[in-house]
Amino acid sequence: MQASGKSVVVRYIMKRLAALILTFSLVTPATNCLLLEPPASEGANGGGISIADLPLLMALLSNPVYFFLSDESGSTQARAIVKRDMFGGLRLLTWNGGPGNIWKGAVVNGVIFALENNNQDDIWISRDDAQTWQLVDAPGSNESENISNVLGCGSAVVITHPTIAYNGSGTRPGYISYDSGVTWQEFRVGASPAATGSGDYALSAIDCTSEKIFIASSAVANRFQWAFLNDLSSWTVATSHPASQNGYSSIATSGTSTIGLACTTPGYCPYAPEVNYSLNNAEGMALAGSMPYMGLEFTGVAEFGAGAFFVSEMDQSGDTCRIYNLGNGSTNPSSSTVASISCADITNPQRMPALLVTDAGIFSSYASFSGTQTGVVYSDDGLRSLKKINIGSVYSGQGIVTSIDDAR
Repeated sequence: MQASGKSVVVRYIMKRLAALILTFSLVTPATNCLLLEPPASEGANGGGISIADLPLLMALLSNPVYFFLSDESGSTQARAIVKRDMFGGLRLLTWNGGPGNIWKGAVVNGVIFALENNNQDDIWISRDDAQTWQLVDAPGSNESENISNVLGCGSAVVITHPTIAYNGSGTRPGYISYDSGVTWQEFRVGASPAATGSGDYALSAIDCTSEKIFIASSAVANRFQWAFLNDLSSWTVATSHPASQNGYSSIATSGTSTIGLACTTPGYCPYAPEVNYSLNNAEGMALAGSMPYMGLEFTGVAEFGAGAFFVSEMDQSGDTCRIYNLGNGSTNPSSSTVASISCADITNPQRMPALLVTDAGIFSSYASFSGTQTGVVYSDDGLRSLKKINIGSVYSGQGIVTSIDDAR
């Protein structure tokens, strides 16, 4: 369909949606086939919507996107999520009780999972779009350490502490739920935190797909390992890591390839962070290039979606938000496709803490040094440009968007 067809769909989407749903529900008694023929006066060449337009229509009717808020650095509790519906409208979800500030969040099978940075091994769960919340204690008893990661891995959800037990050793396993948080199973990684030894494996970054989970460690050896979600008792350990920088702050995986933002150690960069990549799971992570404007610290994150790897980057010297398309991960950021926009509408923007690539577009948050001001940029044109989502139109409090996820 030509570009003009998109405007036709947008113009008619509300008018014709009900008719399309009705059309899909009709079947002929004899053939049991869907009746998808449009009226003769409509269709791609007739000013209306035809069956040929349905892929674009379904893309426009994308999954809702959730922006999780925290005012942990301020003086209040946000107790809020901004939800972007399938048509692009914004709605504020608020509640009494439940998580005060959401440090990290995820949406899996329509269920919302939220973490508070409160030194407890608890996770908040809502099954009614943040109207009510249940505080669930992790299966193990590790009240002295936060749950620091929550990830949607297809229809499964994974939570971990900052460290994770190795094989039969260590005190803090990870947990996975295949039924939206009703029950949890513990798992342990396959490689020890050093070339020899036992104990808890320090996680520096983690990512997953609907089939696999990948973790990176700040340990002396065994930087990367991965496993299939349906067999978390069997892990593969990367045997080489040619890239010199191996302290990862963020990784992203397609399930067959991986990239990561790396420095000497997690959180410490004597110079600009580097992008490492592997086209073979996470084996042999090699240097793709350095981030051009990220400076001497991590100010962005990595993400995979729409068949490519992306990295967000805050240019603190110019108060500019940038998002890079790194293709299969091997592309040097300095020669990749990039979109940018000024983020000087907040005071002293410092970082871009959340990034989501979905069928609705590319979304990234940006945050002030104080942690009390925030904004969201997005692209709906394949990263040819960046725009801003005015979450201030529904949320007037302080805080930052710490996580972004879509309802799968």
